[in-house]
Amino acid sequence: MAIKPLSVVFLAMFAACGSPGKDGDSAASETGDTAGLEDAVETVTGHRAEGEITWSLDFDEDAESLGYVDCAYTRSFEGQEIIDQPYLCPTCEPMVKGQAVMSAGFEDCYEPIFGGSSESTETWGFATDEGGDTVSFYRSNRENSLMGELTTIEDYAVGTDFHVGWASDYDLTKGGIMTLSASGQGRVWSDETLQLEVESPRTEPYLCGWPTGDPGSLATDYVLAQEAVFPTASLEDACGEDLSIWDLYGNWLIVDTSQPDCGPCQSMAADMTAVIDSLADAGISAHYVTLLGNGLSYPYEEPSSDNWSSWLTSFDDGQPILKDRGFGYAIFQPYFADDFGYPAYAVVRPDMTVAAVEKGWGSDTPDELIEMILKE
Repeated sequence: MAIKPLSVVFLAMFAACGSPGKDGDSAASETGDTAGLEDAVETVTGHRAEGEITWSLDFDEDAESLGYVDCAYTRSFEGQEIIDQPYLCPTCEPMVKGQAVMSAGFEDCYEPIFGGSSESTETWGFATDEGGDTVSFYRSNRENSLMGELTTIEDYAVGTDFHVGWASDYDLTKGGIMTLSASGQGRVWSDETLQLEVESPRTEPYLCGWPTGDPGSLATDYVLAQEAVFPTASLEDACGEDLSIWDLYGNWLIVDTSQPDCGPCQSMAADMTAVIDSLADAGISAHYVTLLGNGLSYPYEEPSSDNWSSWLTSFDDGQPILKDRGFGYAIFQPYFADDFGYPAYAVVRPDMTVAAVEKGWGSDTPDELIEMILKE
């Protein structure tokens, strides 16, 4: 059974909106009443993590001549394992989400340079190589953001303290170079009181009427690739339920990642009713699935209530519109790399294999999309 849920440039293009690309909810729950479900809820024991990392900023002579002063700040972190967003770090196990609080250095170091708050959501991930000898440490300080590898840990083991450290150089806009280094301690341990619910194929009908077609035999590495199984996620639909994308198995899918302030995204959404109807007339059952973020400047966030209601009012034609939680960016941005832009979409066959991955939207795209599916 597959376990499944449930970085800064605008690309100015005629046919695609750009993403700023900056740069990675707890699924923990107690086993409870599962009325309406035939299968018992499966749970696994989760992990917790804590740590403290001090970040040091060292400026070269050119930067110091412009007024920069060496300083440091310290963050303390506590969190618990999440398993409902594996796409944020497909190789990480465990992945731990929590709060990081600056215990020192915020006012006289961090805030004057970076701004922002002394508290933030962080996600930590630990990925062991095939030989089991090296563990890579991943981290993100942005909600729902794709995680990045920072360093390797030589002394990592569940239940024991480990050390982390890394350094990077950055060119400053005003001139000079800043060396940002980090050093600290952490610990990950298993906690029997933390039981995480593992999603199984659904048997209860969806309120919005979506099919429950997940065959229970699909697997994914959460890497988007042609001919591979399309990754899945469980994301909230217009009826307030989490729809698992794999439940749409057996239908053609056009899965689109969009932002509410992207013009071509709106054009695509407006055109898709005719596309789905044309396919239906040809005897092809298809769904148009929208992964909606909160805007080009906030691509990892779920849409705000205003953005959500406005999109539903304009484009809800009975097809799945889902509140994205970083899933669209996490799978599409690595595919396109530096050429990523909105909208980006995958054409997925009924067996959930990827037939094509495209981006942008123009006046000829609807007919081209229909023709491509008909030729398959």
